[in-house]
Amino acid sequence: MSSVLLRVLSITTIFFLANGCARVRSQITVFHQLPTSLTGKSVAILGAGDKQDTLEFSAYRHIIEAQFHTNGLLISADSKVADYQAVLSYGVDNGKQINSSDSIPVFGQTGGGTTAYASGTINSNSGGAASYSGTSYTPPTYGITGFNNYTTTSTVYGRFLALDMYDRSASEEKGKPVQVYQASVRSEGSCSALAVVFGPMAEALFKDFPGTSGQTRKVTIALPSGVAC
Repeated sequence: MSSVLLRVLSITTIFFLANGCARVRSQITVFHQLPTSLTGKSVAILGAGDKQDTLEFSAYRHIIEAQFHTNGLLISADSKVADYQAVLSYGVDNGKQINSSDSIPVFGQTGGGTTAYASGTINSNSGGAASYSGTSYTPPTYGITGFNNYTTTSTVYGRFLALDMYDRSASEEKGKPVQVYQASVRSEGSCSALAVVFGPMAEALFKDFPGTSGQTRKVTIALPSGVAC
């Protein structure tokens, strides 16, 4: 397969993915000292800073609670009695401009498609003469006649989600916060609406919970059908 055809197929594939199935690719880094099984343990989710009382935080808290519940934890509304206190923070940056250049092939006629006419007189040794005339046609051929270069400018936003867990009993005993779980989730894309990508980012985080401490992994999650930024 020629490199030109591969380029054409790549452009077609990218167009299909961009318009048919949006995906969120997240990079997750986790450090923790949690036991292998957390079944039956309770957790209360708190907001970082002044986000605790916002409707946005409430929506994101429910998403995280659902993920905790799927992993066997019980959700507590009282952080003073829960086994673990989880602090949730999140945000989106102002974006950065990205310029990219590429080219697409131009298809057209590369040859043929012509009609040739010829005529003349043939003289014989006996003194006679004869005239002739005729046409010939060459079928056209088609292929790539060149390339159109183009440059696009897009804005890429950085989205983040952070989840920190503390052992409530150990924190009370030592008189200071005892952190047992620290996770950061980062993703980049053209969507600046965190409400759209938060679900896939949270799902990516809990794909392997609590996961391997000190490990960074990448997870791609498709947006639900019909959801667009």
